[in-house]
Formats: sequence, C-alpha cells, structure tokens
Amino acid sequence: MSPMRLLIAEFKHESNTFASRPTGRAEYEARYIKRAGEIIPFFTGVKSEIGGFIEGARQAGAELVPVIAANAMPSGVVTREMFNYVRDAILQGIRTSGRIDGIALSLHGAMVVEDSFDGEGELLEAIRNQVGPDLPLMITLDFHANLTPKMMSNCSAMFGYNTYPHVDTYERGLEALLNLVKMIRGELRPVMALEWLPMLIPSLETSLPPFSRVFDAAFAMEKDPRVVNVSWFQGFPWTDIPYAGSAVVAVTDDDPALAGRLARELAQQVWEMRELFRVEVMTPAAAIAKATQSLHKPFVLADISDNPGGGAPSNGTQVIKALLDAGAKDAVVATIHDPQVVEQAVRAGVRATIDIELGGKTEPAHLHGEPLKLKAMVRTISDGRYVNKGPMGTGFKVDNGVTVVLDLGGVEVIVPERKLQPADPEILRRHGIEPRDKQMVVLKSTLHYRAAFAPLAHEIIQLDGAGLTSPNFSTFRYRNLGVPRWPLSPDARP
Repeated sequence: MSPMRLLIAEFKHESNTFASRPTGRAEYEARYIKRAGEIIPFFTGVKSEIGGFIEGARQAGAELVPVIAANAMPSGVVTREMFNYVRDAILQGIRTSGRIDGIALSLHGAMVVEDSFDGEGELLEAIRNQVGPDLPLMITLDFHANLTPKMMSNCSAMFGYNTYPHVDTYERGLEALLNLVKMIRGELRPVMALEWLPMLIPSLETSLPPFSRVFDAAFAMEKDPRVVNVSWFQGFPWTDIPYAGSAVVAVTDDDPALAGRLARELAQQVWEMRELFRVEVMTPAAAIAKATQSLHKPFVLADISDNPGGGAPSNGTQVIKALLDAGAKDAVVATIHDPQVVEQAVRAGVRATIDIELGGKTEPAHLHGEPLKLKAMVRTISDGRYVNKGPMGTGFKVDNGVTVVLDLGGVEVIVPERKLQPADPEILRRHGIEPRDKQMVVLKSTLHYRAAFAPLAHEIIQLDGAGLTSPNFSTFRYRNLGVPRWPLSPDARP
C-alpha cells in the first residue's frame, strides 16, 4: 500500500496597513522564496511550522509534496502580483502532483493584499474551489492572526501559536500534520467554532499574566479528549480592516456544541480581562537615564514602536538621538535599516571615518525622526549571515545581506542591508559584540527578543517612540474597522 501523500506550502505576511511601502517580490526574496525540492533541505531540523510538518510526516510514514514557501518581513500590504504568484504556484502544484490525500499550510493570518482585506481567506477559498469541500486541509496561524469567515469556512481545522515570543511554531506544525493524518485515516472529524471580539490588544508576553491566564484556561479545556485544540488569537492591531480584532477558535472531534461552548467561555474571559491588557512604556530619555545611573548591566531597551516584526521600517532615529544627547558611551543599537549607509561604509572600508545621514528615510519624520547627520567610524563589515541559537527559530539560517557596525563615539549601531527583527543574540555576537558586556542594548523589537535576551538582561525597559507599531492606537487613523473597538471606544461590545 502506497503511503499517503501530503502537499505542504507556506505563504506568510503580517501586513501593517499604515506602512507606506507595499510588499512585493523583492521583499519576499529578501527573506526567502523556496520552491519544491529546496523546501525540505532548508527546513529540516529548523524549529518552524514546516520543520514540524517534516517531522510529522516522518512519524506517520507519509510522503510530503512540497510546493512553495514564501515569507517576507512584516511591512506594507502585499502586492496583487506577488499574491497571485504564490497562489498560482500552490494551485499549479495541486494540479500537477498526482494523488493528494491532504494539505497542510503554514500561514500567518494577518495578510492584507493591496486590493483585498483577506489574503489568507482568498487563498484558502481558491484552494477549496480547486480541491473540493472534502479534502482534509489543516493550517497553522500566528498568534497575531485576524480571523475572517473565509478562513474559517475553507479549512478543516486551524492551529494557532500558544506563545509570544513564538517559540512553539515547530510544535504547532507537528500538531497540525499529525491531526491531518488522523483525519485522512478516518480517526478524526474536526469541527470548529469561532468567537470574535472587537478588541485591539497591545502585545504582552504569553508566559506571564494576564495573557498566561488565558492560555492556562485554554490548556485546561484541551485536556478533554473530545477537544482537538483551543486557540486564542490576540490579533494584529496595525491593520485597518473590518476583521482586525481578537478571536477564540475551538476545535473538537465531531462535537459542534462543545466547540461553541468552549469558544464562548474563553472569549468571555478575554473580554472581562481587557483592562489588564495595557503596556507600560518609558520615554527614551528616561530609560537611558535609569540605565546609565545603574551599576548593573545590561539594560535591554526595547524600541517597541519601530519593530520591523510588526511592519515598522526599523530606521527610526529617536532613540539613537537620545543616546547621543545623553552622552552614552557603552551602548549598542540593533538595528537600523539603511542600505545607503551600508554601501557608503563598504566603500570606505573598516576603520574609516565617514560622514553619514543615518535612518529616518522611509516614513514621515513625525513617526520615526529625521535622518541623523553624524560622523561614524566603520568598525566591522560582514556578510550578515548567522544561525539562530536562541529558543525562537532555532537553527534557522539568517541572511541579512551585507552588514556594518558603526561606532558613533561609544554608541555602536548595527546597520544591515536587509530589514530584520533582532530576536537572537547572534546578530550581535556575529559582529564581535557580547550583549552581556554592554550597559545598554537597544533592540527594535516588541517581544520576540525576550525569548533569548531576557536571560541575559539585568532589566528590560520598553520604549515608545510613536512609530508604526506604537501601542497607542489612538495615534493611528483607522477608517475601515466598522464596529467600535476597545480601547479606542468605550462603547465597544462583543
């Protein structure tokens, strides 16, 4: 008897609709686009959803049919051309791969296309129209997914991350694949229930209260053998779309009443806890003053409003300006995305002193600050390649393009050719900087950095520089939300 054949693919993007630049083919290629035979070698041993798909297929004795894996850094909306390219690659793969017993997709859940609010829903609907209503189709989704009716109605079951920082992506991929196999074998008949909440929730760590209380309740529900999965989705608040919000999805084995009851119960708990979902931030100047007055090190200063992992440009200059104004002498900033400065530094060479205009080039100055006119010494130049060693994306091969370290007179700045979120200390160590030796480590990240940097830090302080990922949602002009959202409106109701 031939093994079951499972088609797998990935198409991910977290779309910040307030970012000015769309996300096209070049932005995807800057992270990765892998086709067919490249996928399994690239992801084997990597702690990601596809890494989990690969392991699940091995355990089940199934044959994988990889089609495409496309992932771009969070940024502006996805172009129609890029969306069609990946969608058509998946549909072509389904048509030409012979017998397919099931499909597993690694998606994000917050993709907005330039002419569509619902990227994942449109993709899943196109797949369903081709394969019919009965083929088992499992998807994994990011904790920051914005759930839509099309997403719900066009897959068999969904499995959301249980962690932020996202350190369980491999486990969710493995869970989705093994449940796909059970469904194909007739051992599972998944049914889902959705409860959507009109909430724009800022990012907090899932391992700590209050978020941990929600997940503890979900895990308790999953102990029932009739329950396949209970996922809470925080949602992605920097998308101006009708579906932006939080949601609970419960999946049971052929028990729709139970799924509905569990989804309602957990959603009610989330709503009642809403006033606990607040983020404490400091101004850059206050945080720097606190760190410089301490005898301990390092202080990790998280510039959460310029997080490239949420679609911000990662070239805001407010924190660097504050460091220089304070006369800081023992700090490192990771990272400022500025390909022009990288090119200039490479031309000059290591140890050269150059006049630069750093950062602030892609969004309005009121969001991210003016470019800084500075003298800088080129300390190092590298190819920008390293392997993640921390608990998030362990084993993933990172390629930031040519990367330089500039010394601004005691403040070192890592400037990569490609935009990235500095979630792993290897971004520093690759360039000869040990984070534990610095008084201040400034990271343009909201929370992913905590998985690897929290064990190194004396203290973590969050900064809000009013950028494109600010937790102050009142600074954004939402036009497409429709119904009121908490906390923007006190009249919001589930």
